[in-house]
Amino acid sequence: MQRLTRSTICILAQLFLIALLTKSAEAFVLETKKNDGILHLEIGAANYEAKKGNAKERFWVLDHELEKLVAEYGPRGKVYLNDIQTDGLKLAVAHAKKWLKQRGYTEITVLELPGDYTKIKVPFVKSASMNHPGWEQLADPLQQTKIVQSLRRLARYSETGLKINTYFYDAKNPAMQTLIKSLPRTIQLEDTKTFGHEYHKPDGSTLNATHGRPKIYRLTVSNPQDCYLSIVSTLINSEPTRK
Repeated sequence: MQRLTRSTICILAQLFLIALLTKSAEAFVLETKKNDGILHLEIGAANYEAKKGNAKERFWVLDHELEKLVAEYGPRGKVYLNDIQTDGLKLAVAHAKKWLKQRGYTEITVLELPGDYTKIKVPFVKSASMNHPGWEQLADPLQQTKIVQSLRRLARYSETGLKINTYFYDAKNPAMQTLIKSLPRTIQLEDTKTFGHEYHKPDGSTLNATHGRPKIYRLTVSNPQDCYLSIVSTLINSEPTRK
């Protein structure tokens, strides 16, 4: 069998890239346009396992997120709630449905999306939030490449990027600084200069006394083709195997 030349590999890779991007773009447009109103993905909605507690403050961050979504997109649409803790996620879904019903928002559907967000298939949405992620979800010297790839994927699947609400931004807790330093040029992390809603543990206690106020950042991908272009680059620059 004749060995492929570098130029042939380049052409094939580019055709593969175009096909993937076209399919992805079409799916994104169709999903966002056919859904009038809210189309949101909430990462880490469970706030730990169910057994950790069920104080009234446990889902205040989720309540605040729902309020903002209704104010921005109107009282209709879909909200996907995700978490790896399935029992806690069921509590979050039940809480969100009850919260919406009490306010008469009968045209908003709450969907359960269990599993590790770094591995599962996520939907195309208009907005995505990660409220109070753990330190290891933002900065880990041994896993930083994986962290960046996972956050980039979430941002790419959201029309408005990924909103991150976190306490870890100052000199004492510099996770966001570590994340910023590890981002490629195609990914932007904007400090929105606004404070987010405070975090409450499942038992109702808060972190504000020791962590100050949380801030909101927005992660966006300026070039959604970057992950595919890296494949092309690898193919073009790799030397053919010699026998």
